[in-house]
Amino acid sequence: MLSWTVKNARTGETTNGLGADPTSYLHYLPDGRMMVFVLHRERKAPSGLVPTVEEKLALYDSMLAYAGTYVFEGDKVIHRLDMSWNQVLTGSEQIRFCQLDGKRLTLTSPVSKNPLDGEDVVHTIIFEKID
Repeated sequence: MLSWTVKNARTGETTNGLGADPTSYLHYLPDGRMMVFVLHRERKAPSGLVPTVEEKLALYDSMLAYAGTYVFEGDKVIHRLDMSWNQVLTGSEQIRFCQLDGKRLTLTSPVSKNPLDGEDVVHTIIFEKID
């Protein structure tokens, strides 16, 4: 992931999703399955193997992940989620408009609820293919 910006539909304010330099992998497999895993680059490790309640909350709030199937339809990709870090998204369809430019893939969401704060936002995420 090169960048992830979140534009608030109400205020127009643009912020970074999970920090200025999140770390992520997005995999589209030939069998039609996909997965994405995103972490805040500066996640704080818990004090021990079993995190405290506060540490668990901080870990949850500094990541997102989901997996399922995908289909490309023209200029969009539809992710059909079989599992998600946020169980309410499991079973949902996540639509992303996509643009491929060489090794760079830009995914842009329609206006939707941000799973991190509930605001109406547009996500723009840029990935670069790893050889």
